[in-house]
Amino acid sequence: MAGITPEYSDEDEELNEQLDADDQTNSVFDTEISYVGAIHTLNDDMKFAMSDEAWADVVLVAEGRRIPVHRCMLIARSEYFRAVLSFRHSSTHPDDGKPTIINVEDSYAGIVRVLRFIYYDQVVLPQSKQTADNEAEVSTDSVIESDNSEIEDHIEEEVSDQLLEDLIAADKYGLERMMRLCEHAVCVTAANCLEVLAVAELVHAAHLKQVAMRFVQTHLAAVTARQKEFHRFQADFPQLLQELYDSLRDANRDEYLLRVRMAQDSEYELGSSA
Repeated sequence: MAGITPEYSDEDEELNEQLDADDQTNSVFDTEISYVGAIHTLNDDMKFAMSDEAWADVVLVAEGRRIPVHRCMLIARSEYFRAVLSFRHSSTHPDDGKPTIINVEDSYAGIVRVLRFIYYDQVVLPQSKQTADNEAEVSTDSVIESDNSEIEDHIEEEVSDQLLEDLIAADKYGLERMMRLCEHAVCVTAANCLEVLAVAELVHAAHLKQVAMRFVQTHLAAVTARQKEFHRFQADFPQLLQELYDSLRDANRDEYLLRVRMAQDSEYELGSSA
């Protein structure tokens, strides 16, 4: 059944403002019309559920630390946990009231970010990114521009590293939407483009792989100048390097053909004018 969006008059808005001013939040009347200025609380409710151990029936263990979670959330959101918990259910005795223990190989911080996405559909960036944004708002003219650039580069690298880690985790746990969010948020630079290319190949992130390939093509000199990273990439991913070479060759060939066509068109125009 299609949803219906109510139309509000000026009187409705005035009434809602008056109720807000009177703080009549507990009255039945206020409940009846509170949709006029209702606040979406689902995320807050899910955050509470994630932090509440009372109804937890599964415990994840990462780096020796226990994280109580809820079976229904894991099954509903993650293909990986759905398979694991289904197998556990079919191969063990009936529920004895004790939570199911699942050991995960991820870092504690990494699995917490995965759970934050599972519970309330958010990808979390490093705290330093927000801190840096706040500091930038109150920065003074005495701050040296080059220092700011170095700080921004460091933050950008930290954010990208975490997004790549989360991208791998999202692929592992079958979180397609989290994968796409991370894939489109990664910032490709000369410092990380080869790592991005390798991770994109690993998790079959076609869009991110294409972006990284194009970046290398455009900034080839800067990429190959980082000899240590390039040699390691060459040793670890020879097939991917060959694919990169092929794309460079095709790009150069297309550029050559375009230049030839442009030259031919120019000669034709000169001949016509004569």
